[in-house]
Amino acid sequence: MKFSQGILCLAFLFACLMPKAQADTDDNFTYKQETNIVIVSIIFSAISFFGSSFIVGTYLRHPELRSFVFQLVVWISASDIMFSIGNAIGNPPDGSGACYTQAVFIQFFGLSSAFWTCAIAFTVDRVYLKGHQVGDAIQVVVVSSSHDE
Repeated sequence: MKFSQGILCLAFLFACLMPKAQADTDDNFTYKQETNIVIVSIIFSAISFFGSSFIVGTYLRHPELRSFVFQLVVWISASDIMFSIGNAIGNPPDGSGACYTQAVFIQFFGLSSAFWTCAIAFTVDRVYLKGHQVGDAIQVVVVSSSHDE
């Protein structure tokens, strides 16, 4: 059985074993439904955290993998680590510090992950579909400024 099939089986088993709760008529979740959603979110956030951490750990342990393309994968993994931490906070009370922290983590690192995905897609387009060299695909411009004191 492949890892992804195992995850799907685990999710299916989890869904079957959870007690069924009736929805309210005003379209709100019951306490039990909300708790189940938080538990599933935390479980999948932990899976995402460990998978992304494995990628970053592999990058740090093996210097021969430190190419430009793998750096993009590492940066999207770093964004996913922080995004999964934000999701793992659970369901804090509205207006609390944990709620604001979770909102910042989810918004910033979710958007960051999307931007890194765009960078990877752009690199794949330039290098593999249009035949450019990796160095020509993306040019990093470093702007430095000096302040006169």
